[in-house]
Formats: sequence, structure tokens, C-alpha cells
Amino acid sequence: MTYKVFANGNPLQASEINLNLMQQAIAVFTDATAREAAIAVPVNGQFAYLTGTSNLTKYTGAAWVDALSGSPITTEGDLLVGDAAGSPERLAIGANDQIFAVVAGVPTWVDAGGGGLNTITEVTATNSSFDTSAISGFARITLVGAGAGGSFQNQSGSSGGFSRITISGAVTTAVGGDGFVAVNNVNPFVSGNGGYGRAASSDSSQNGYGGAIKTIYADLTGISSVNIVIGAGGAGGTGGGTAGYDGSSGLAILEYAV
Repeated sequence: MTYKVFANGNPLQASEINLNLMQQAIAVFTDATAREAAIAVPVNGQFAYLTGTSNLTKYTGAAWVDALSGSPITTEGDLLVGDAAGSPERLAIGANDQIFAVVAGVPTWVDAGGGGLNTITEVTATNSSFDTSAISGFARITLVGAGAGGSFQNQSGSSGGFSRITISGAVTTAVGGDGFVAVNNVNPFVSGNGGYGRAASSDSSQNGYGGAIKTIYADLTGISSVNIVIGAGGAGGTGGGTAGYDGSSGLAILEYAV
């Protein structure tokens, strides 16, 4: 078959109607029997639609075949995605309650993570290699910096240590609280994780500052371990053989689905 552009005034031959119109149109038939009765001599590249089966067919020069037989789709719910070369390939339907996501640049089905965090792990001591091999998908990680020590008689409490997590080289830090020196005992500063001041005959004791709190979400799929540092609480200020109370140590909380 050839494609022809007609101009005004050109004569229209019966052969041109057959070649450039009838053979290049998509004819509609009830079934293959009606198609073959109407098109006695099909030509290579000719199409026909069968309403009985909702199939688009084409003639290859030797036989009528399904025009869409090249599709890799085989099952209800399958998706077509591009492969590394940009060609379409089949992504089989996922399992119940899974969601479509991109992991490491590749489209895939993963277990839903939103609202499904049901496991909580608290890390209260520094662990240079915390095992995360059992965690797949996103985890919510909360870091709490250590609190500063309370002051005593104008002696400042030490600052709290920072808490930190390192995931594949990416570092997230929650800083510790600063030590605090009071100038009077009228309005003591109160903050979570800070050490309490110790009262004495010399009014100068105050609570230490609490450490910072930071929350992140991280995909731990395929990550076997992370580095966690837990900050130590700051020492209380000393004076006269006694001291303000030490600050609370830091904390890391990992919440994830299993």
C-alpha cells in the first residue's frame, strides 16, 4: 500500500479508491468470518476491527493476527514501565495493600509505610554499628540531644553531648543543651532533659538547658547498619564539695513497620 496526497482536479480512479482509501481504512466487522467474507484478498498492513471480541487485527501478508499482540501485559492490574533502554516492559501487579514507588531509580511495588509504623526501638547508649538489616522501607528516627547539667552557686553545669545518626554517609545531629549560670533564684529555667540545680545558702542554682530534638524519615531498605552516637548528659556545676545535678543523656528512637 502507498499513501497518496490528492490535489483538486485530479481524476479519481477506482484502483486509487481501493488502494488509498479502502485498504488503508480500519474496517469494522462482527467477527473473523465476516471479515474474510468481505475482504477476499487482504494486503500486507491492512487493519480490521472485530466487534464481537473487541480485537484490532492486522494482516501480515500471510495471516490476520492480533494487532496488539506485542504488549507484555498478561494480567489484570499489570503496568507498563520503561526499562533501562526506554522500551516498555511489564511490571506485574503488586500484592494487596502495597503502593507504587520508585526505589533507587526503579519503579516497583513496596509495602505501605504511611501510618504503618508499629515497631519502636530505643537506643540509649552509643552504638557504632546499629543493625538495621531487618528494616525495610522508611523509618521515622527521632534524635534527642543530652541535657546540660544544673548550676550550683554560680558554677555552670557542663553542656550536654550531641546525639547523631549516620546513614550511608549522611549525618543528622541533635545538639546537646548548654550549661546555665543563674544570677538569681527567682525564675529558674525549666527545660526537658536538663539537670536540676542544687539549692544552697548562696542562691545561684538553676536547671540546665534541655537537648535539641530532631526527627527525620529515612529509607533503610538494603542498609545493613547505621552509626548511632548518644550524647552524655552534662555534669552539674560544683561548689563547696557538692554539685548541681547532671543532665539527662540523649536518646535515639527508631519507628518502623515489620
